Amino acid sequence: DSMIRSENTFYLTKFSTFTPNEISGAFSGEIRSGYFFKNGKTLPVKGGSVSGTMKTAFKEIYFSKEIIQQGKYKGPKGILIKNTDIAGN
Repeated sequence: DSMIRSENTFYLTKFSTFTPNEISGAFSGEIRSGYFFKNGKTLPVKGGSVSGTMKTAFKEIYFSKEIIQQGKYKGPKGILIKNTDIAGN
């Protein structure tokens, strides 16, 4: 919760699968749904994109302590990435 509900934070609940470029590490994905926390309000988000490069994104990335299992995925329940670009909506 402390990672998610910070001011000016996007909490993306669903976005398209994206695979980083093998050479440049660039990635992008379509935002399908989520929330934006601003001025104490929770605003719904639908549409837009998230993009960046793996090199930049991994300079400041945090993983939640909570682990989940969904299908074949077993890993952190949440990931906070500070060095990405959000566009749209």
